[in-house]
Amino acid sequence: MRSLGVPLIVAITWLQLWPVRAAGATTVTVTLTDNAYLPPSVTIQVNDTVTWKVPATVVGSCHSVSSDGGLFDSGTLAAGLLCLGGGAQSWSNTFTRTGTFRYHCKFVSGMAGVVTVVAPSPTPSPTPAPTPSPTTTPTPSPTPSPTPSVSPSPSASSSATPTASVSQVVVPTTTTSGLASGTGGKGGSSGATVVAAIAGLIALACAGTLIALRRFGAW
Repeated sequence: MRSLGVPLIVAITWLQLWPVRAAGATTVTVTLTDNAYLPPSVTIQVNDTVTWKVPATVVGSCHSVSSDGGLFDSGTLAAGLLCLGGGAQSWSNTFTRTGTFRYHCKFVSGMAGVVTVVAPSPTPSPTPAPTPSPTTTPTPSPTPSPTPSVSPSPSASSSATPTASVSQVVVPTTTTSGLASGTGGKGGSSGATVVAAIAGLIALACAGTLIALRRFGAW
């Protein structure tokens, strides 16, 4: 059990790390024909890998992947035993720094290629969601209370107080002969009668005036 414990732990650790490494690196394949690299130019990022492969259809040709600056060399690459130099069918190289790396084939004149290595683009940080601005509740405008309409005051009708007309009392004038005849027995009685009649008329006139004034509220 102890002898199996260490390899098991190593295997579990490798399985946990392998997806992370695979996700961070890329492998690009370049195919070797009789006289060319396809594609002749590739662009990769730092820590990416390029694999050169000779297909089985290329028989009897010897190839190589040799850096122009002497940084790397694959040795002889071939698809079968017809290549006098022999060699592997594929070769891979991982590029750990940026730059332009030109290479060529030692066996085929004019067969060349280039690998351009660039820095990995930074992962864009997620754009923070904008903070919603608080919604301002509009202040309700006060509803103007209706102004009470002033009803016009009824104009006081001036009641005309009827003026009581004082009836004109006509005092009959006595003739001189009547007054003169008062010295006698009959003349004196007729004079008293006239005076009494005048007084009665004046009393009636005053009484009528008072009644009229009471009726119309003037007294």
